[in-house]
Amino acid sequence: MYNEDGINGFTVFLIVLGVLLFFGAATGLAYCSHLASIADKATLGRVEQNVDTRNYEESAAQLQGLRRDFDNLVLEYRHEVKEGDTASANAVLSVICHRAQGVREDLLPTDIKSFTTVNCH
Repeated sequence: MYNEDGINGFTVFLIVLGVLLFFGAATGLAYCSHLASIADKATLGRVEQNVDTRNYEESAAQLQGLRRDFDNLVLEYRHEVKEGDTASANAVLSVICHRAQGVREDLLPTDIKSFTTVNCH
């Protein structure tokens, strides 16, 4: 039962079992850590994305671009009305109304709010 070093089969079995349990536990801990990081990203990722979106929406460049786009659309609408092209005027008005609905109300310029209140139904 003993080999030449004085170690029997049961002792070898216990050593192998201990090594396997150690590596199994280490792998299990790594997997649990990975799952925790996924859960953290799922929770905090949405919060970070919402903060990034809000920062972008409120940035000066975004607000200037929004203002410029609405000004151009209103000028185009008024031009089409002046030209008497009601189909084009209605199409531009539809775009203005649709775009205004997609913008948070506190970010919508005051004159565009009043324009959409009067013209959009």
